[in-house]
Amino acid sequence: MDYHTLFKHITSLSSDHKLLGNLTPVTLTYQQNQTFARADDILNAIKLLGDVTGWITWPDNVERIDNPKPFSANISTPPLEGELVTVNQNQPDQQYIRINYRDQRWHLITITIQEQQDASAANALAEQVQLASREKEQASLCYARIWQMDENQGVVTTDAIFTGFAGGEL
Repeated sequence: MDYHTLFKHITSLSSDHKLLGNLTPVTLTYQQNQTFARADDILNAIKLLGDVTGWITWPDNVERIDNPKPFSANISTPPLEGELVTVNQNQPDQQYIRINYRDQRWHLITITIQEQQDASAANALAEQVQLASREKEQASLCYARIWQMDENQGVVTTDAIFTGFAGGEL
């Protein structure tokens, strides 16, 4: 089954059975997976992203970056994890950044999600979801829940990509 047939079938059922939220056919691309051995290198790579929105977990706290702004230049400790959205006026596609520390290395993964008018051009279906923030009176976190076909399991959730904060411009 291709994504065009799947999208047509699921959306025809969703309104009657409320199986899934509003699904959008998308092309999901994991563009880069940069690996860094030194803390200075990952910090410089994050700074090069420019204006970002998102969250980063540091060894002693979680930093929430609510408004698109340049990444702080006075950071002295490396991040443990993070999810950011770049705000770059020169690029038509939003970039979603995932940062993690695994096996004594930092990884910076760049992801793009492009909506497709024609579901036959898609390699996934995306559903927008909101998760409540752990901090009181903070905007909810928005994610694109990614559904893809698996030969053995059928249609499964394969990822959830941070897309911004509820009420934000992103």
